[in-house]
Amino acid sequence: MRRHMLASLALAIFAAMAMPLTAFAYDDYPSKWKNAKQDSLVDTWGMYNRECVSFVAWCLSSRNGYTINRAGRSWNAGRWKENARAAGVLMDENPVVGSVAWWRNVYDGIPHVAWVSEVNGDWVTVEEYNYYRGVYSERTIEKSNPSGYIHFQDIPDYKTPVILNDDRIWVSAEAVLSLKEDQYIGFSEGLAPVRGSNGFYGYIDENGIAAIPYHFTEANLFGGGVAHVVDLEGNSRFIDKSQTTLAMFDTALEARHFSDGLIYAKGVGYLDKLGNLAFRFNDDYAEWPGQFPTFSEGLAVVADPETGLHSYMDTSGSVAISDSFSYASGFKDGVAWVQKDGLWCSITKSGEISDSFNYPDLSKYQTHKSYTKPPFVEGIAIIGNSEEFGYANLDGNVIVAPGKYEPCRDGSLANFSEGFAVVMKNGNYGVIDKTGKEVVALTLDYISDFNGGLALFRVDGKVGVLKIAKE
Repeated sequence: MRRHMLASLALAIFAAMAMPLTAFAYDDYPSKWKNAKQDSLVDTWGMYNRECVSFVAWCLSSRNGYTINRAGRSWNAGRWKENARAAGVLMDENPVVGSVAWWRNVYDGIPHVAWVSEVNGDWVTVEEYNYYRGVYSERTIEKSNPSGYIHFQDIPDYKTPVILNDDRIWVSAEAVLSLKEDQYIGFSEGLAPVRGSNGFYGYIDENGIAAIPYHFTEANLFGGGVAHVVDLEGNSRFIDKSQTTLAMFDTALEARHFSDGLIYAKGVGYLDKLGNLAFRFNDDYAEWPGQFPTFSEGLAVVADPETGLHSYMDTSGSVAISDSFSYASGFKDGVAWVQKDGLWCSITKSGEISDSFNYPDLSKYQTHKSYTKPPFVEGIAIIGNSEEFGYANLDGNVIVAPGKYEPCRDGSLANFSEGFAVVMKNGNYGVIDKTGKEVVALTLDYISDFNGGLALFRVDGKVGVLKIAKE
């Protein structure tokens, strides 16, 4: 569509028809094209920048994983129906997410195309360029408004749940995603970063439905309502759940996720949600080489690069607890676990240390002396030696014998999280409860830790959501 159109009256009519829009509504058109003068550049598909056809070609490529094949044809908006028919592509009157809305005459004899981002009964939400003055816009229109819908490669509907035979967990599976095997990837604040079939990352909700589109080369966990992502042009962004960019950088930061309003970027320091530098940090003092120190309840664990001993700093970068420990955990409910002089102790945020516990003696299980995780998490301890591990409870009873499961987290078993622990045997993952019962059989290829009652799993190349059933 090459003419600039729509009188203010027409705009008012469309605004009055507006309905809530889907999370797909997002102008991810590359800045090199959208920031240039309209029609001054030719895009990857041989189309002029900031035209409707260029934007839709971009959407099909980046969101649907489909590349327009010019095949010597003109791809002006008026030719899309003809070109689709020549390529054997279906065109009908049934919109689905990812289809292309096509108008023979959208206004004053001018053809137009747009990308369908949501379908809600007889209403369709579209994203487009140059519907008005060569810029991005989104509209909700009646399904019958376009001349038809072209189905180059629609985005599948993943709303059909898959139920597994587990007593405590139900599963909602999404069909074509690929989960990155990384213990830091899972759910946080109701969203999980996953990779779409187009090779890019986005976020799914607790039902396995795409909440933020797959148009990032990197996506990290949300913390405090903000996540660090890297866009398709290699720029780091801090975004909120509505996809509003709070801060943008002209490079990809080496950073993970926010905690207590701050994020650690290697070589830079700690940044706030707006991208402002809170304080600088010497990377050598990370808790472990290559790690990303995060805060919990206002304190973060740091390590002396010479001695390897741990202490705590606050959100201003100042030392908060100067005592040195061979191990120190994050805080939860005002208490953390530390190991000092070979003894496990609890520590408060004021630095008060106590080694007085009413815990059972587990020494007969030959607990590995150098094992560096707290002895009890959610009332369960990991027991065993340096090769075989099991679980015992606060009564001193073994709930899982050492050697029954193989190490699956940092060379050991996984700690319990929200009443469940991920276990592995012969490369197959499952989930146990605090009685040692397998509530998810050892049939999955990978499972993340639980957060907010949710975990990601992968099986047969597909990713789904494990959700703790409400009893």
